[in-house]
Amino acid sequence: MSNMNDDIDIMDGDTTLTREEIELLTEEELQEMGVTREELLAQLEEGKDEPFQEEEEVEILTPTSPALEENPITMKEIQFITLDPDQLIQQQQELVNEVSNVLGVPVGACGILLRSYDWNKEKLWNDFFENKERVIKKANINVNDFKIYQGVPGKEYECSVCFDTYDGSNMLAMACKHYFCQDCWRQHLITAINNGNACLTASCLERGCTTLIIEALVKELVPPESYKIYSKYLVRSFVEDNPRIKWCPTPNCGRAVFCPETTVDAVQCGHCNQKFCFKCSCEAHVPATCAQLKAWKKKEQDESETATWLTANTKDCPKCNRSIEKNGGCNHMTCSQCKHEFCWVCMDDWSTHGSETGGYYKCNKYKPEDLKKKLHEDERESARAALEKYMHYFTRYANHDKSQKFERQLREKTEEKMRELTQMNKYSSWVDVEYIQKAVNTLIECRGNLKYTYVYGYYLEEGQEKNLFEYLQEDLERVTEKLSDILENTPVDRFNRDEIISTTRSAETRLKHLIEGVTGGSKLTATEMF
Repeated sequence: MSNMNDDIDIMDGDTTLTREEIELLTEEELQEMGVTREELLAQLEEGKDEPFQEEEEVEILTPTSPALEENPITMKEIQFITLDPDQLIQQQQELVNEVSNVLGVPVGACGILLRSYDWNKEKLWNDFFENKERVIKKANINVNDFKIYQGVPGKEYECSVCFDTYDGSNMLAMACKHYFCQDCWRQHLITAINNGNACLTASCLERGCTTLIIEALVKELVPPESYKIYSKYLVRSFVEDNPRIKWCPTPNCGRAVFCPETTVDAVQCGHCNQKFCFKCSCEAHVPATCAQLKAWKKKEQDESETATWLTANTKDCPKCNRSIEKNGGCNHMTCSQCKHEFCWVCMDDWSTHGSETGGYYKCNKYKPEDLKKKLHEDERESARAALEKYMHYFTRYANHDKSQKFERQLREKTEEKMRELTQMNKYSSWVDVEYIQKAVNTLIECRGNLKYTYVYGYYLEEGQEKNLFEYLQEDLERVTEKLSDILENTPVDRFNRDEIISTTRSAETRLKHLIEGVTGGSKLTATEMF
């Protein structure tokens, strides 16, 4: 054991390996280190028995943590927080309470103020202390008077909505002092809630009054099921109006992801593991930009692609104008609709063709209008070339998409394969086979990125940058296909641990090089990388 530390200093200082890192070492790496896996694991266990050392306190980052507000962090350091519905309500309430304490205004008023500022507390604070009256006017509330008023008991009031007379105890008003009966208020609030999230900006019943409905009034009057819906709209506002929180796009997931940096390309839901773009909420699409993906999706759905294909592959019958596709090499065409016979090359009547035109199946006729036809032919060739380019990229995009779906199914079967391996070797533990799960996850990640490299490549201009990009793309594809072949076509009892770990690392490295090359994070040339 003494020689091991002299050679590699593996367990000294900050270079201590974790159990997972030790388990992932290949036999070749262990031989180079001059140590066995068991010795490393034993040394790791010995390290746990060392005297207790006080650890530095680490702050847990939350959406309202000052650390995130005062110290913007880089993408590499970024931490995403997945929030379930209860946590969203808690975070929302904590933020409202914090702002209430800072501004010295009622909690109910702070909720409205924050909504009017898209839940940006710093901007609200700055504007509030700079010009309090302007902020209050913008939100249509009275922060100094934020309660429900009841009419004077024993005094009669007329409700100006239903025109019935009520005792003051049945009449309610907000700070604007416009009194209405409880039944009219209740119906007004329920109608607003049934109309959707616009209920959050509903105002007083009085014509022309812009005083916003306060939550306390809603809670007081509407049935529990209606208030529950209202509360959901409050949470939706907290997420959808807040640039630092996005719903997970997976159907029925119900979680949201908080991210302190709004320009991050991809985040991952901690509940369903869905990776998505934090900017556009689509599936994570690195290296393609959001604009490229939007244009690509439009191109996929646009019926003009069909028109492009028709332009490139068909001509109109010169007699009835029916669109005709050339399905053979012969230039003698017969319209299936009107039976007109014509030449595919010059579009003239076939009866004018003969030996004098160069033969029945070879048209060498020239007419002045040929130039115009040539221009149309050039347009057709251009359309054909554009279509061929699109189909080149789309076919490969669709292929990776299909492969990724198959490999997601493979992930569902991974645990079964891992269980088989541990049962075959009584000395194996679950940790010993976790490399398989890591390999499958890496495969799916590489496949997803490769899919979107074809969106990125479609819009990339020709030149040195595109040449390097295609080199990196091809290299990642090669390793990805190798990893896919190993995992899908190798029987479990013939799994080569070292080969899978090595190929997984190779795929991770090439994916990193590709992304860094596209985003400008890497200055390496193709020859320097490999």
